[in-house]
Amino acid sequence: HTAATIGASMTFAAIVWGLTLLAKRFRIPPGYSVWPVVAIYLALLGGFQAVVQSKVIQSWGLQRQIWTQIVEQVDDWQDGTLIIVGYKYPPNSRYVYTMSWGTTVTARNMIEFPETWQHPPTTLFTPQLDGSYGDIRDGDLYVKRLPWENLTKQDPEKIIYFDVLPGRVLKRNYDEFQYKDYSVKLAPKGPAQNFKKKPLYDVLILPPGTMGGRD
Repeated sequence: HTAATIGASMTFAAIVWGLTLLAKRFRIPPGYSVWPVVAIYLALLGGFQAVVQSKVIQSWGLQRQIWTQIVEQVDDWQDGTLIIVGYKYPPNSRYVYTMSWGTTVTARNMIEFPETWQHPPTTLFTPQLDGSYGDIRDGDLYVKRLPWENLTKQDPEKIIYFDVLPGRVLKRNYDEFQYKDYSVKLAPKGPAQNFKKKPLYDVLILPPGTMGGRD
């Protein structure tokens, strides 16, 4: 993003400089031709920036709400845990993706899991199972635990599924997870694990008692 910003700034400055020289060549004062157009463009750009930033704030709030509710209901992390959040549609805006590759690495950046674990916990939204990060093969679920990894077979005993209720309330489902022609009986909650928290945990997780992250 930094490189793109610098490059775009240089390109924009070159265009304005070229238009200014062209206006002078035809004896048109830049102050009455080029600069007003630039001023209008920058004003519109400022408004657009405000719109994008508001979407960033909304996405950040939703991510905090989602992850606060997850950690409130999940303390039985295992090597190979897969958390699936049952959104039917991606909770994304036009400019900001709340559901992205970042969901796969959030848990491991919040909690210090044992280095001996071969498959640290990962998280996916249901729409991500449709080809991009998951696939159903011969009745088995295959997932991409990290964006740069290949699809691997998921242990059904280590799937944790969250229903999404009205108001974006997440409720852990202990009954069944079904996606397309894949269906599995969810395992009961396992023994609680107490792992060290990483700095991202305090940034992302809301304080206890804040209505399950919905304040």
